[in-house]
Amino acid sequence: MDLMLLITVLMIILLIWNYWRADIIALTIMAVLGITQVLPVDKLFSGFSSTAVIAIIAAMIIGAGIEKAGVMQLFTTQLERHTPNRPVILTLILSMLTALMSGILSSAGAISLMMPTINRLAVKRKIPKSRLLMPIGFCAIAGSTITLVGSGSLLVFNDLLLHHHYSGLKSINLFTLTPISLVGLFALFLSFLFLFRFLPNTEKSHIRYGADSDQFRKIYGHGGHFFEVKVPKNHALLSMDGIS
Repeated sequence: MDLMLLITVLMIILLIWNYWRADIIALTIMAVLGITQVLPVDKLFSGFSSTAVIAIIAAMIIGAGIEKAGVMQLFTTQLERHTPNRPVILTLILSMLTALMSGILSSAGAISLMMPTINRLAVKRKIPKSRLLMPIGFCAIAGSTITLVGSGSLLVFNDLLLHHHYSGLKSINLFTLTPISLVGLFALFLSFLFLFRFLPNTEKSHIRYGADSDQFRKIYGHGGHFFEVKVPKNHALLSMDGIS
């Protein structure tokens, strides 16, 4: 028991230190558990038989695929073109979309995908980012309960019901909590619709939208180097989509 506690504390320290990747730490700890005989060797990979583990891994893969494919960039461009220039309406649209994504990818995955979009729209529409993040954050948490796969705690709870057969308790279906979740989301939308003007504004002045490293860092989370390039007329680059 003491050895198990020591290994758990070591794992937590390594994750907080963040020097190595989380998957490398997890595999290392799993190997240590086998070497020290804390777990029998034939039980080391039993966690992969859990539906909760596989569902969470699948959500991570889907989120990474969406990000790498550039879907969010196209999504942001369409929002810039077609959403009205009203902060309340834009906030509700972003909150609704984030809540729907949370039902598939979990709240943390949805927020991480939406952050570049939120930053970019906040800068272009001159809306304090603090006023966008609070409603979106609440709706992401509530939206994670739309489906079973959106909430890690629900997945673990359902996995316990499936494998341990507690008397009088049935397992949860994919959309069991959807009606309750939608009612809660609707209440949140109404609340923020009327209370939007009272949300905190932590930005003292609006930032300028332009191509400089500080602005790039505010929108995308990291800085960069910028170069000016002159393209002559009738160049092949001008025939490409999105270049004018």
